[in-house]
Amino acid sequence: AIQEPVASSDVLIVGAGIIGLAHAGLAHQAGLSVTVIDRDHRAVGASIRNFGHACITAQHGELYDLAQAGRRHWLGFADKAGFWAAEAGALVVAATETELQLLREFSDSRPPGQVTVLNAEEVRAKLGRENTNGIRGGAFLADDLRVDPRTTVGTLATWLNKQENAAVHFNTAALGFGEGTERRARVATSRGAYEADQ
Repeated sequence: AIQEPVASSDVLIVGAGIIGLAHAGLAHQAGLSVTVIDRDHRAVGASIRNFGHACITAQHGELYDLAQAGRRHWLGFADKAGFWAAEAGALVVAATETELQLLREFSDSRPPGQVTVLNAEEVRAKLGRENTNGIRGGAFLADDLRVDPRTTVGTLATWLNKQENAAVHFNTAALGFGEGTERRARVATSRGAYEADQ
């Protein structure tokens, strides 16, 4: 039997982790209606265990451009949704002269102020250590961000769910995929079928 759609939107995203919610937020910001489904009752998994440091500065090429665009989006959504995002940067410690030379070369390849090379004493002070044992120097990467993964995902999901033309449905498992009406995508779920253009 064909399930009748319980929801229809421009975009349907399976998975309310940080990547799914980021895509949902950007799609909604672009004026599209968005539905997000997730099999769990709250955000769990890699988005909670691994996310937290938004590595912006160390990216290269196309990924660097994406990371810089993503940085603006993270700060924008932090402001809108109300989750904590710190423009804390990142500290890279060099234990050898070779590592420190790589950081100098990296700094030279970037705009002024984005990567600041530090001596051993400056790294020690930033780390709050008593000595410089094992520290040759380091670098401060100014563009990196930090968020709290335990609260960011849930806060973003709650905010998105409150927006017009957006919905986040937890406890909703995707069971299968197929073609819906008018060549739309159809996802069979534990709560009925959802259809979307994308």
